[in-house]
Amino acid sequence: MDRFISNLAKGDKDKIVFIKRLVTSWYFFILPFVVLIAVKFYSSSVWDILLVSDWSIASFIIYGQLISQITASSITLKNVSDHGLEYYVTKRIAFGLTSNIVIYILMALKPNVFLGLIQLMFFVFANIRYFSDNIAIYSLKK
Repeated sequence: MDRFISNLAKGDKDKIVFIKRLVTSWYFFILPFVVLIAVKFYSSSVWDILLVSDWSIASFIIYGQLISQITASSITLKNVSDHGLEYYVTKRIAFGLTSNIVIYILMALKPNVFLGLIQLMFFVFANIRYFSDNIAIYSLKK
């Protein structure tokens, strides 16, 4: 992991510290899911991993964190335009928050493997966005 972070930061020591802090906070997103997966494997109900709606809630939380972080960071940044920030927040609300809540509701009403796969895919994408958006925030600050 250290080598990956170093390659990602390209030798920038401040960026290495930033990414390590980012990964540290990310561990608290991931830890409950590692426990969930371990419990489901232990109870021999592997398919149930897909059928819990927790994946959608976690994705919703990740997008909420991103929106909060980018708006808080943009207050101190002079090179962020209002319409650019508005566009970013709108995209995260429309495609991040809303889509995950819809999947969460559908999973609560009628869980199935197809919706489970979609919410797992959304969860993976939310995690990718978490890192890419936060690194973009870092770059804007520099």
